Amino acid sequence: MGLEAGKLISKTLRSIALGLLLALCYALLSYPSDAERIPLLRMLIPESYGMTCHGNVCAEDASHLNEALSLYIDVKQDLSSGGVSLKYFEPNFLFCVTQECFFRFVAPTEREDFSDTAAVAAPFFGTVIKPHVWNKNTVAHEMIHHIQYEHWMLHAYDMPQWMKEGMAYHHTEHDMVFMSQDIVDLVTRYKEWVGEKSLREALDASTVWFNETSTTETAH
Repeated sequence: MGLEAGKLISKTLRSIALGLLLALCYALLSYPSDAERIPLLRMLIPESYGMTCHGNVCAEDASHLNEALSLYIDVKQDLSSGGVSLKYFEPNFLFCVTQECFFRFVAPTEREDFSDTAAVAAPFFGTVIKPHVWNKNTVAHEMIHHIQYEHWMLHAYDMPQWMKEGMAYHHTEHDMVFMSQDIVDLVTRYKEWVGEKSLREALDASTVWFNETSTTETAH
């Protein structure tokens, strides 16, 4: 490897690290109160809060850790086969077997009590999954969100819900029969936009769409 190539790789890695650090800080500041931030920080050190971990995959009950690992690995492989993966870091995936565990890492607020939520993906922190929804659809949905955050970086906070949620639902095997009308509307809007694009193609196209939309809005 030549000196110039080495310098370029080093500069690229520093830029990626800085981007991730800025995104993490922005994510933390986007939560308005300490009551919301503290559970997020717990996601970074789950073993200190009752979780048993293997790498970035953790289970509340150690006897279920292999099940959690198997789900995570299967989903990673499925997405990778479609040309999609987490490139720079893998956030913690926390698999809970009790509601108490879930709310140890997620703080209900006036905006959202999470009573009907299967899992929560906190940008650049991790995902916590409720009991009874340990399945490939849920894990894939949450992993797609983290791929979005990594792909879009700070733009992830400005992407419309129909893009974020529509993409995560559409490219997994969720049955729309069991979705609320609000989610159905988001998925329908996304389907109209995405057409026949794969998830890999949709991620790239979404960045182009966002930049074009932002430029148009600024011009007006």
